Amino acid sequence: MGKRYVISNKHHDNFMLAQRHVDKIALVTEGGGQRGIFTAGVLDAFLRAEFNPFDLLIGTSAGSLNLASYICGHQGHAYKVIAEATRHPEFFTLAKYLLSGEGLDLDFLVDSAESRIPLNWDKGADFLKTKQVVAVATHGTELTSACFDVTRENWKHVLSASCAIPALHKRPVVFDDTRWFDGGIAAPIPVEEAYRRGYKHIVVVRTMPIDFEDHHPMLEVFLKRAPSKTLTELSAMLIKHEESYRQTQRFLASPPDDVEIYEISPDRVLQSSVIGSTKKQLDSDYMHGVRLGRLFVESVGRKLDIPYKPYQRYMIQTSEFASQAQNSERVETTWASRTTGQFEGEAGVNIEWINVNPIVTKER
Repeated sequence: MGKRYVISNKHHDNFMLAQRHVDKIALVTEGGGQRGIFTAGVLDAFLRAEFNPFDLLIGTSAGSLNLASYICGHQGHAYKVIAEATRHPEFFTLAKYLLSGEGLDLDFLVDSAESRIPLNWDKGADFLKTKQVVAVATHGTELTSACFDVTRENWKHVLSASCAIPALHKRPVVFDDTRWFDGGIAAPIPVEEAYRRGYKHIVVVRTMPIDFEDHHPMLEVFLKRAPSKTLTELSAMLIKHEESYRQTQRFLASPPDDVEIYEISPDRVLQSSVIGSTKKQLDSDYMHGVRLGRLFVESVGRKLDIPYKPYQRYMIQTSEFASQAQNSERVETTWASRTTGQFEGEAGVNIEWINVNPIVTKER
């Protein structure tokens, strides 16, 4: 059996890892809707360390969106797409869905990544000269997984296909004369695809704890209100998804003899949901991912003989933490301007003093 190293707040397998040389390495990212904010945090930590040694990057659903932001070198881009675009009423409103059946507007999401929160495909195209980025989608009738190379020309089509959650997306995603669904149906964590392509060192970023089994609970809720024909189709997709997920869990738990898997995963069920998460929940899960991403780079990244830029002290900010960071900066500035002295008190007791006065800037 191969080796599996789990990196989370509850697992510290990274400390048992011996130094080794790696010729090539793959990155696999799980989907999960807005739970992908955790992966966004992990990959932003990678970007801050200028850590991108991967030859193959393969993702499903929100995992593929995260890879697009990562390959284009955008720190904070995936965070903004999830925290802003997927929470925008034009993308999805639960009340609207319940009243009219109008689901996720993937066109709005992709357009946001093109114009409102644009991707830097000039930089992304340079990376794609030496790296292969793959998005996974599910064939609409055969329910088999299909892998599409992400390019500057086709990224909108393939990412839409990879993210088309059954029963939730507003309009069908069709290209190459085929309707496509979320890649998570047939390949929720496409680690076996990376292995089939010859990769023996594979980094997997999960959005669920390693022992979680019920991966798409929200889908069951939507199944209850679907028409009979649609219900049959969705039931088949749900069964396919659960089978695929269990198979992947088995592969991760007992990888082939020649494979080493480095699995970054939350130690608990994330606060975020597939859709409908609050800003506070998203920020918490994002920071969880940032911490584990940094831990991975500074431990596993070093032991795999993969070059990276050592971390400098910094604070990652979301809007929730911006005011806290500003207050901290003011405190440090005020403390730096302190004055000190001493005097002799009663009975010859030596008393030291510190005077701290905030710096006041006069407005002109």
